[in-house]
Amino acid sequence: MILARLLTPKDYGVVAMVAVFTGFVAVFRDGGLSVATVQRENVTDAQISNLFWVNAALGLGAALTVAALGPVVAWFYEDESLLWIVVMLSVPFLLSGLSAQPQALLQREMRFRELAVIEIVSLAISSGIGITAAAAGSGPWALVAMTVAFAVANVLLVFFFCRWRPSRMSRGAGVRPMLKFGSDITVSRFFEGLACSLDSLLIGKIYTPEMVGIYTKAQTLMLLPLSQVMPALQSVALPIMSRLAERPDALKRAFLDLLQVAACLSSLFTVAVVIGADWIIRGILGPQWVQAAEVLRLLAGSMLFIPLCAVYVACLTAQGKGSILWRWSLLKSLVLILAILSGVAWGINGVAAALSISSICVLLPLINKIAAKSNLASLQELWAATAPWLGICGITSSLSFLVQSRMDANQSAFWSLLFILLATASHGLILGVVPIYRKSFLRIISLFKSP
Repeated sequence: MILARLLTPKDYGVVAMVAVFTGFVAVFRDGGLSVATVQRENVTDAQISNLFWVNAALGLGAALTVAALGPVVAWFYEDESLLWIVVMLSVPFLLSGLSAQPQALLQREMRFRELAVIEIVSLAISSGIGITAAAAGSGPWALVAMTVAFAVANVLLVFFFCRWRPSRMSRGAGVRPMLKFGSDITVSRFFEGLACSLDSLLIGKIYTPEMVGIYTKAQTLMLLPLSQVMPALQSVALPIMSRLAERPDALKRAFLDLLQVAACLSSLFTVAVVIGADWIIRGILGPQWVQAAEVLRLLAGSMLFIPLCAVYVACLTAQGKGSILWRWSLLKSLVLILAILSGVAWGINGVAAALSISSICVLLPLINKIAAKSNLASLQELWAATAPWLGICGITSSLSFLVQSRMDANQSAFWSLLFILLATASHGLILGVVPIYRKSFLRIISLFKSP
């Protein structure tokens, strides 16, 4: 909120344009090995040490690659000022390679209190530095400083809380299966990164940095409520489902429970964003970002799909189905790329609308079919877990849109609040009254509390 008032859409757009290129390299910086450490049932100190040195090498290679991309980025966007921004943004890649395995160990041991402290303190330090730099007139460099500061604070805190220290690399540690699984995860992330970066790349090349800034800021706000829930949900879901991987019935029940909770939360957040986009933009970012409100509203369909996809991916990861993951990521990326290409001619609003439509109408049915073929659950069970929440979201959002389109500003505000309260009450009523959903919610709470 503070940075959005100190910086301009162009400042955010410049860093987002650079992030398109650094994002491709980010896919390879840990080689999926942190996931392999969390997912594996039994892991030895020698295996973790070997993976640590592999991660360190990957982090160094990623940092050098990003630094070397500086001239390429400056040439592509025809802006020499981007060169040193790219070079500075290479530093976090090196640091993340060092912290990957210790942080994975904290997650594997379900030490979520320590992970929360690491996240909060790192954010507090980096945000303070970013705000100070922005107030001093540093422009986009304030965002660069914040990114580097977060990486430095994160690696120091991770090693403070994780008492494990690496030993020398050793032969015969049995890391080859973990490297294979990590490579599948990396391929999966590469395809997803390709699709996620294409929108900002095309907007930055065809339109202006301001348009990139508005679009990416709307994306950030779309993900904001999910970012308060999904990291915790994913951090807990993967070790829990990995622990249940050898018990198919228990895994299936946990998967469906998590899917229902994710669908409920994403439905509620989506309704709030669709109805209150204008309030959100003006209240959080300020009037200079008003153009982002329509983009935010049009991105809401993606917001509905993302948490559901995260639960599917966590379950497939827990089962070690890396090949299915990267095939799904390839299919998902192709759908999103086609959506972006079809929408970019209509500007940032066209891209946002195309992504939402493809997420709900194409990707959700596809991943349900893949989950059913992978024996996670039947199609009937999958739709039963999600359909009520999707229905409430669609009905409430549509009614609100129809009512508000016929009202003046003051009346619209009243009806917006009324529909948000109605949607919240509907979600709470289903959780409290319908036995299958109430039991799922209670089981998830018990899973989170279990040692």
